[in-house]
Amino acid sequence: MSVEEIRNRIHWALTFGNKIPMVRKIVEVQRDLLLRSIELCVEIYDPSPPRRAALEPDLKAYRVELDHYEVIGDDFLRAPRGSMKAITIENEHIVRSSLGFSYQPWAEPRLRTLRERYSLDAVIGPGASEFEQMVRLRNWGRSQWKRSDWQPRLPDFDILAILERDHRNTDGRENDKSVNYTPCSFFPPQYIQLLLALGHQARYVSISHESVEFHGMTEVWSNQHRKWITMDADLNLYYQKDGVPLNLLEVHNLRYLDDPLGFEMVREPQDSGDDEWKKPLADKDFFLSYHTYFRTELRNDWLTNRYFRGHPGRSEQATLYFHDPRLEPPRPWSRISPVTSRVQDFYWTLNQVEIHTRRHQFQCAADCLALLFRTVTPNFSSFEITLDENTSTSSSSPLFDWKLHQGENSLTVRSINQAGLRGIPSRIVINYQDT
Repeated sequence: MSVEEIRNRIHWALTFGNKIPMVRKIVEVQRDLLLRSIELCVEIYDPSPPRRAALEPDLKAYRVELDHYEVIGDDFLRAPRGSMKAITIENEHIVRSSLGFSYQPWAEPRLRTLRERYSLDAVIGPGASEFEQMVRLRNWGRSQWKRSDWQPRLPDFDILAILERDHRNTDGRENDKSVNYTPCSFFPPQYIQLLLALGHQARYVSISHESVEFHGMTEVWSNQHRKWITMDADLNLYYQKDGVPLNLLEVHNLRYLDDPLGFEMVREPQDSGDDEWKKPLADKDFFLSYHTYFRTELRNDWLTNRYFRGHPGRSEQATLYFHDPRLEPPRPWSRISPVTSRVQDFYWTLNQVEIHTRRHQFQCAADCLALLFRTVTPNFSSFEITLDENTSTSSSSPLFDWKLHQGENSLTVRSINQAGLRGIPSRIVINYQDT
C-alpha cells in the first residue's frame, strides 16, 4: 500500500469516523495503541528532548529542605514569635495544577525578532494598563488578516514565518480545511505568540456545546487581575461582568445561574477589512451555548520544541478537558486525553511569590527571620526585594535572611521574568521590640 493510499484512508476515517460509531471506535483504539507505543519509546529515548523554561530558582542548588519551612499565614498574626509581632500579611497563595504545562522559553531568538521587526512595544505603548495593552495587541494581530485570508498550515505554528509569508486570498477561494487553518484555530495561536514576544503568558483554549466541534480562543494570565482572562482573538472580543474581565470557567458558571446573561461582551474595532466588529452582539444565548465544554492545550512552546507527530508533548496527552460534574462527561477524541473536575488543575496561578519562613527551631537569630521565596514564574529571572518601602535589591536566590530593626519593619517581594516584567507582590509588616 502506497503512502498516498494510507493518507487517504486515514483522512476517510477522520472525516467519516465520527458519523459511524463502530468505525470511530476502531479508529480510537488503534490511535490509542499507537500513541501509547510512541510514549513508551520516547520514555526510553527521546530524539527531541525539550528545552524548558525556568519557573523558580533551583532549590536543590541552594540545599533547601522544605520540611524546615512553613508558609507565613494568619497564624503568624495570632501567635507572636518572641519579640516579633506581625501587623500585616499579604502573602500570595500559589495554586498548582497536578498536570504540567510546557512554557515557551524566553531564550528563543525568534521572539526578539518578532518583537523588534513589528515594533510590538509601540503597538502596546498607548495602553494605560497591562490589560489595555493586551487588548491593543489583540486588535493589532486581528487587523493583520481578513478571516478569508486562509493561512496554509505549518508543521509547528510560527507567526513570524506567517507574517513574513504574507499570504492573501485575493481571488475569494473557499477554505480547504485539510491544508489551511480555520480562523478560530489561527488567530488564537497568533495572539499567543505575540504575547509571548512581550513576556506575557497565554494558552490555547477552546469551547463547545457538544464537546466535539470546538471554537478556539485564548486565555492570557493577567498580573493586574491576578487570574486567567479569556480573549477571543478571532471575533476580537472579551467577556466582562461589573467591569472585570472573565475567564472560561466564570462564563460557564454564569450560564447555570439564575441570571446567566449578567455579563457583557466587549468587541473592539480592527483594521483587517472584516466588518464583524460593527455587528451588535445581541444573541448572548448563542454565545453561552458554546460555554458547555472547554479544554486547554498544555503547552505554548511551539517555536522552540518542535515535536514529531505522536510525541507525548504533541499528542492528545497535551490537551486537558474540564468536566463540570453537573454535566455529562466530555468526549475527547482519544481516551489518553486527561480530563479533570478540579478547578486547580485547569486554573493554576502564575507570577506570584509565596513567602515561607523557617520553623522556629531553625531561625537565624532572635532579630532575624530566615525566609524562603517560592514562585511559579515562567522564565524566572530574579526576586525584587524592597525593605521598609525604600530600599530595593535584586536576588536570584530563593533564600533571604531578614534582619529586623526596632519598631516597624516591612518587606515586599515580587518575581521578575527574563523579559523584565514584574510579577504580583507579597508584603509583610512586622513590629520588632528588642526586650
